Order: sequence, then structure tokens, then C-alpha cells
Amino acid sequence: MAAYNTPEGRVLVKDILALYGIYPHDYQLDGIIICLDGRSLLATMATGSRKTGFFSFLMIVMIHISRNPTIALGGVTFPPNPAMVLVMPTKALQYDMEKNLSKLGLVCVVINGDCREGRHLGADNGGRWKRQRRAEGQSEQSDQIR
Repeated sequence: MAAYNTPEGRVLVKDILALYGIYPHDYQLDGIIICLDGRSLLATMATGSRKTGFFSFLMIVMIHISRNPTIALGGVTFPPNPAMVLVMPTKALQYDMEKNLSKLGLVCVVINGDCREGRHLGADNGGRWKRQRRAEGQSEQSDQIR
């Protein structure tokens, strides 16, 4: 049974995102509420059509509900510190996505062949891994996400 793919769920998601100054397109809301109910989403869209909003806004909503379980609909809650794995086809896109997701207050770490080779880890040759371990241990991953 749908909890979030309902008029009430749609309003809740819009309200949550508005707290962060995010006002999604209707088609983004359509995808987010479907995913919140545990269904898969496949979106094939043109470059620059805001596909990133599907998963970044979804993660913001999941984090918010996980920290405020009393607002969950239909008993559908999310674990503390929900996580998502994104697979990107190029390193340039990976690093660009890391920067953009971080601007939204999401903890994001790129893990690719550069990590194994130590090219972007800094002088301590492990800064990125240490940052990821710290993020995993934090209950408040960002001051922006309440």
C-alpha cells in the first residue's frame, strides 16, 4: 500500500524540501514519492533536465524523516543515517556530483581508481577514507539537514 505516493505524501515531501529552500518540479516529486514507497524508478531524460534532483532530493527527504520519525506516513520510516551508492561513468562526473551534493548538505565521497592509487588523498594518503569513516560515525551528517 502506498504511503508516500498519495496526495498527503506529496504535500509532506514538498514541505520537507521547502525547509531546505528546494522547490522540485512536479515530475521530480512524482519520482521521489514512488521511491519513498520502496519502488524502483528509471528516468531517461535529456542532459540538464535535473535528473540529479530525483536522488539528491530523495536522500534529503529520507534523512529528514529518519531524524523526525513522527512525521512518517503509513509507518514507513527510514534507518538512521540512510546511505545511497551512485555509480557514475566518468571521474569528471563523479567529482562534479560530489561538489554539487555537498552544496545540498549531503555527505558525499568519491571512491574510484584514484583512491587505490592515492592521487587525490592528500599528504596523509588516506584523507578521503578517514573522512568517509567520520561521516559514517556521525549522527548529524550536516548542519543543513535537520
